[in-house]
Amino acid sequence: TLFRSALPLALNGGAGTITDQNGTGWNTLALKGTWRPQDRRDHVVDMGLQQDQGNLNYRVHNTDNWISGSAGVLNNAFAGKSNLLSAFAQDTWSFAPQWKSVLGLRAEQWSAFDGRTDIASGTSNASSSTAYNFERREEFYLSPKAAVSNQWRDDTVLKASLGRAVRMPTLSELYGATTNANSQYVNDPNLKPEKSWTTELSMEKDTGKGLLRVTFFAEETKDSI
Repeated sequence: TLFRSALPLALNGGAGTITDQNGTGWNTLALKGTWRPQDRRDHVVDMGLQQDQGNLNYRVHNTDNWISGSAGVLNNAFAGKSNLLSAFAQDTWSFAPQWKSVLGLRAEQWSAFDGRTDIASGTSNASSSTAYNFERREEFYLSPKAAVSNQWRDDTVLKASLGRAVRMPTLSELYGATTNANSQYVNDPNLKPEKSWTTELSMEKDTGKGLLRVTFFAEETKDSI
């Protein structure tokens, strides 16, 4: 709920809006397994599947009293759905004494659909609105990662890693809308996923009373959200 009058007068009620998010939510399913070949003690293989589904259903109505009033005409509304299906596999390999590597790959299939934004036209008491319907979007990405570590000394480990990550836009970022005195709507149905390459070099030393770590970290990000 949003009130339009300034405080402290707004604490007694007055014109405002009522927000209804019924139907908004998500569900997630994740499965993971680990395989340790009996004849290859130097390998540990992890695999997994994941599915995320999201639903956005957001409606804002004008009201004569933001505390006790009922929902009036539509101010704005937005809706949309998304689905992310991903699979990953990685192999942890002790390929030599004091040496260990991790090689992995993640595949992601993402889609966003049924996107819609409704913006009320005219005054705050308008009963008409303009609807914007957005096309279905689908994206597919592969994200590799690699890491290697060396037990340099009994109390010191050296590590190096490189990996790619992709962050899909949320439904609110794609279809979310708002109206105020300065803007009609704010959303970007064509927002690109954020893609990052991350590099890390580190040294860890066991001091006997704690763990001392020195890290060099670098990241290159495109289409930052």
